[in-house]
Amino acid sequence: MTDSIDVPELDANSRIGDVVRAALAVSVETLVREDAALRLEADEEAVHRARVSVRRLRSDLRTFSPLLDETWAGGLRERSRWLQDGFSAARDADVLLMRLRRQSAELPDADGRGLEATLAPLRAAREAAYQRLRSMLREPRYPALLQELVDAAKRPPFNANADAAARSVIPEIVAGAWSTLRKRVRKRTRPPTDRELHRIRIAAKRVPYAVDAVAPVAG
Repeated sequence: MTDSIDVPELDANSRIGDVVRAALAVSVETLVREDAALRLEADEEAVHRARVSVRRLRSDLRTFSPLLDETWAGGLRERSRWLQDGFSAARDADVLLMRLRRQSAELPDADGRGLEATLAPLRAAREAAYQRLRSMLREPRYPALLQELVDAAKRPPFNANADAAARSVIPEIVAGAWSTLRKRVRKRTRPPTDRELHRIRIAAKRVPYAVDAVAPVAG
């Protein structure tokens, strides 16, 4: 992973394949940059940035799947789920503690005295999540997967559609992400289940990721 990851420069005349490579490269470059910090001492910000980079990468692999080898894109998304789960567990524990501490600042003194005892199980859960994260980073498949992601950012296996002018394909790509979100919202039960809300949240994040990826070309 010593070779640098070049992010293609995009303009109004770019091919859609360059848009895809740029999107993947930005996410993988962030993950590689955070790798050293994560291995030395996984702190809150490094975990957050790594989590977002993997989540965006997996989202872009789905959004741009019509331009990629379908089997390859689906397989890489599934293999990188392992990374996202590890980062998410640690980040979720951080967010929960931060929110509770912030909200507890408004408690009366009498109620706040038992705060540390109340938060003790959550701190233990956070430490356990970080321990699992550190173990994940020591597993042999972690550097192997990281190398696979670097190779994907440099040379994604495109199909013939990737040679099209980006501006001609972008409306369909963004419309696909938006359509998925609309369908999940329309099909929800009332009240929606936790699983439905989770799927809606994923689709809602996919839309701005798609827009960010195409903005240098589409404006």
